[in-house]
Amino acid sequence: MARKYVRWRTGLSYDKTKLLSCGDWSKALSLTDWRYHIALAKAQAYGYSAKTDLFLERLSRVPLLRRLLLAIAPSHLIVAEKRADNARLSL
Repeated sequence: MARKYVRWRTGLSYDKTKLLSCGDWSKALSLTDWRYHIALAKAQAYGYSAKTDLFLERLSRVPLLRRLLLAIAPSHLIVAEKRADNARLSL
């Protein structure tokens, strides 16, 4: 099933597809000049209750627990923004 989906979405063979971990994404994005944030996907998207999301959100406020949760989570949300090239405001 994954092979057909990847072929449909990218036109490439699944053999050339590499799934990246949170750590891999952090390393790759740190080599760019982009600002980025990696967050846990909402548990509700996987059929869990809103209470689970609230619990995970509270846990993720503790830096060490956040890193642990990101390491074991099945999926992540990544938001990245390219920094402006020496943008100057003209008044």
